[in-house]
Amino acid sequence: MAQLYSRAPGGVAGRVMAAGRAAVAHLVAQGEAEDHIAGALAGFGLAGLSPVGAVLRGAVPQRTAERILQRVLSAMANEGARILGAGLLRCPAEVDFALIAGQGFPRWQGGVMHWADRRGVMILRRDLQEWQEEAPEIWGLAPLISDLVATGRRFADLDA
Repeated sequence: MAQLYSRAPGGVAGRVMAAGRAAVAHLVAQGEAEDHIAGALAGFGLAGLSPVGAVLRGAVPQRTAERILQRVLSAMANEGARILGAGLLRCPAEVDFALIAGQGFPRWQGGVMHWADRRGVMILRRDLQEWQEEAPEIWGLAPLISDLVATGRRFADLDA
């Protein structure tokens, strides 16, 4: 399996986490409070993606935390879908495993592809379509997501 992961530039987990960091950087550039981002990510178990220098100061409003997580996790799931669509991995569970084992993604969350299924692939597609004009390099829709929606499937359906 290690050989499979090395086929992806930067490794699967590195590419997916880089997409999350890019989403965080974009949110900071758009004026989102760094402590809100840090709090939302820490609450999910992804403190490692927090903006550099961000210090968590108190509670984050739930609506803000949800919006931040949706943006960051959608970017990560989208990159996972790009990796799957390129044939670098066989199934979404391998993306989730790489993140959990290699990057410390919170295992109790099940992985980013699992998160995308829980959120709903159709909702993920809608969100990415809405945000892609803002930053197409982060949220430009991976074709696999549209394919899943068109065929009424979800990521878990691709697991062998």
